[in-house]
Amino acid sequence: MIAKQKRSKDRVDKIISTAKLILEHGEVADITIARISEMSNLKRTSTYKFFPTPDHIKSYLQNELIKESSLFINSNTQKPESNELQNILNELVTSLINYFNESSPAKKLILDSSVFGAQINSLSILSESINKFVSSNIELPSMFNEKGVFLVLTQIIISVLSLNYKMDRELNDIGKNEAVRASLSYLIACTAKQ
Repeated sequence: MIAKQKRSKDRVDKIISTAKLILEHGEVADITIARISEMSNLKRTSTYKFFPTPDHIKSYLQNELIKESSLFINSNTQKPESNELQNILNELVTSLINYFNESSPAKKLILDSSVFGAQINSLSILSESINKFVSSNIELPSMFNEKGVFLVLTQIIISVLSLNYKMDRELNDIGKNEAVRASLSYLIACTAKQ
């Protein structure tokens, strides 16, 4: 779905903001073409034109929420107490947990949903924010395919937080500590001299 005209972009924005509103008060399964059309005052044919199925809406919104998490990290992550890699990753994971705790739609659609189909470009935006924060606080040794390493690191953090949320119905210190430990181990392995 690519909306080129302003009117089309406005309709897409309305559909997505309606889906986000549904997630604020409901569940992922509540996102249907009929419900979106009714709540947004758009004809079903208009909704189908941009999103043929509810899964298309969910996938699009999921990518938007991942980009939103990147913006959140950029503006809300604090300088860590020390420049040790573990402290840096702890601050980063804490910030990401804060984002999910503030965004019910992101928690439901990214962490709790089986729909996870994020596009590489939205994951890349988030991984670039993570890389930027880590690199601004510590000088990492050179590594092969740094961009790829941080994409995997991003996926590791999201996967651990997702598992924590699915098991405990909340994000807690167990999930945070596991996400930090797993990402620390991965980064150390990627920067070790081979």
